[in-house]
Amino acid sequence: FQAVQRNAVPVEHAAEFGQLPVQFAGRIIPMNTFSAELLRKIHKNNKIGRLNSDQFLLGILTMPQMWMQVPFIANSNEEVAKMFQLPEQHFAYAQVFDPKGNYKLLA
Repeated sequence: FQAVQRNAVPVEHAAEFGQLPVQFAGRIIPMNTFSAELLRKIHKNNKIGRLNSDQFLLGILTMPQMWMQVPFIANSNEEVAKMFQLPEQHFAYAQVFDPKGNYKLLA
């Protein structure tokens, strides 16, 4: 996660990105609103480390390979964690695949 934070988009640039209009659920909203809702839904928090929601979304879009390894997906279900051998609090996207590349959640 430190590499992601080191390579994060500057706050000022992310703020400009946050002003872009985007269509979501039949309405036009600022990208900032969309990114904030997305981060709260996935991570259950308004920030991830020292990154705000706009920096988070820009990071995912520009550095997907790095973000695949970052445990930012909140897991609120203990049974799911045990069943699929995932960490109980947060897991990385890459952790939902087995060593052969098969999607664990389809099992």
